[in-house]
Amino acid sequence: MKDKEHLMIDCMAKRIQPSKRQLMYLFYIFYRFIKIKETQGKVKFPKVLYLISGRATPSSESGKKLLELILKVASVINKDPVGSQAMRLVYIPNYSVSIAEYLVSACDTSQHISAPGTEVRSKQ
Repeated sequence: MKDKEHLMIDCMAKRIQPSKRQLMYLFYIFYRFIKIKETQGKVKFPKVLYLISGRATPSSESGKKLLELILKVASVINKDPVGSQAMRLVYIPNYSVSIAEYLVSACDTSQHISAPGTEVRSKQ
């Protein structure tokens, strides 16, 4: 992305679990990438830098798979000559409260807050 002055930073920082909304967020990012590819750069899309930070628990196989998917999607988007002009996806490893504090304060849009009662719960 060349013009970083008109760049929106969208972030999500939380533990990576399949019951969380990272998967839906990733689907949204990839959907936007597909729309950008379909227009072949003929339509101007706002430039967005997507930041995802999180950590999967060692016992969560599905969390690790989701993390692998995030890294693969980031690789596809960031290597594409058309898509990378309108968007980038960056994964920031070793999620902690300290990193979240920096991310949230630097972002234009934060996707990490969930309204009570709307988040899927895996505990009964």
